Amino acid sequence: MHTDDPVLDLMDRFTVALNSHDVDAVAALVTEDIVFESTSPPPDGTRYEGRDAVLQIWAEMLATTPAAAMVPVTGRRDLGATEQPPGAAPMSPWQAGTDAQAVI
Repeated sequence: MHTDDPVLDLMDRFTVALNSHDVDAVAALVTEDIVFESTSPPPDGTRYEGRDAVLQIWAEMLATTPAAAMVPVTGRRDLGATEQPPGAAPMSPWQAGTDAQAVI
């Protein structure tokens, strides 16, 4: 855990909650105005807005994919939104899936 950096500490707690498939713990770490953009279905994916909608899709994903795991992406873990180029889309610092091939 990165207790000296509150953002990295939050990311660590979020990763542990998701990897434990503990939706209640995840819920405690996200705000009401959370937005999650899924890459499926192709080609444009789906946008989920608000805590209830996002937690519902994550709960479904975790229930239907028991081996799902989130892995921090090496080299991008500490890339904060303020460090991204102007106009760049937000990047996820995690990879998802049983083989960690799909980036969320």
